[in-house]
Amino acid sequence: MAMDSNSYKDLKVSRGFNYHYYVATAREKSKQNLVFIHGFGVASQDWRHQVRFFQELGYGIIAPDSLGYGGSSIIRDPQQLKLSLIAQDIVEILQHENIQSAIFVGQGGGSPIISRVAQLYPEKVTAAAFLAIPYAAPTPPPFDLKQILKIQKDTFGYELFGYWEFLAIDPDAPVIAISNFEAFFNLIYPDDPKSWISLFGPSGAMKGYLLAGPDAVLPSPSWFSAEEKRLQYTTLQAFDLSGPFTYYKAYLENVQSEDGQQSVPLDRYRLSKPVFYGYGTEDYISLPAIGKQAVQSFCDGEKLTIREFKANHWMHLQVPDDVNRTLLDWLQGL
Repeated sequence: MAMDSNSYKDLKVSRGFNYHYYVATAREKSKQNLVFIHGFGVASQDWRHQVRFFQELGYGIIAPDSLGYGGSSIIRDPQQLKLSLIAQDIVEILQHENIQSAIFVGQGGGSPIISRVAQLYPEKVTAAAFLAIPYAAPTPPPFDLKQILKIQKDTFGYELFGYWEFLAIDPDAPVIAISNFEAFFNLIYPDDPKSWISLFGPSGAMKGYLLAGPDAVLPSPSWFSAEEKRLQYTTLQAFDLSGPFTYYKAYLENVQSEDGQQSVPLDRYRLSKPVFYGYGTEDYISLPAIGKQAVQSFCDGEKLTIREFKANHWMHLQVPDDVNRTLLDWLQGL
């Protein structure tokens, strides 16, 4: 079930961009505010299971469509997607809603965003939960994808980020994805998560798969109900994918590495707030081993909670009840 369109607002932030965001007021002063930041997917609607669950429990909710997604401004300039600028935008939304601080929850590409909010505006972050992709400390430039891919292949036996070359560099990527949307959708949300090892991670694999024709299309994800698949499919299909794909350009063009070096003081690299990191045992791109090492290196061990889910990269969609209960247990223990 989609989130209530009547609960959305729009705000033009100081940079001039529009943010479309879901908002629900906490029922009691004792209930905290939760800010959900999505990654690739159907924007704030990706959080529909979590929003419904926590809103019914009385928590306050803010769930924006990130720039390039849904009802927010479409951005094709990687410089406008600096994490420090997006963090500023999120804080402006909180200020507009008179929210002094909140617990942030990010999944996938939302995790680097809430990482930067915590680094630059620590007073706004009570605690932070990261799903699939962990807390991200700044990494110094240059961002050398070819070197990263070599290290990944030497370490894990296959490349993890080869798809970045297609999404960020190939000017035809948005058109190819939409023109072969069933194939694209069934790869992004795989029925067999191990398909990511051969068709997602390696350089050239995603484009080759998408152009291979109808006989090569992977099976539809059986873990989606018919209603869930229809919502996810039709919503994503309607997006201008050039917006979401620009986030990958921002990494490959060193926008994010330079932004981290310039905007984040060294004493803010470590996160002293309570942190939750949840990973999927069947996520073959955002590998749990990498995620655990990251949070153990840059987060306070005494305030760190790590949990696994028998799921792929999209645990909040695949096993939402498990994710909701586990997050609630963590929240109640803060």
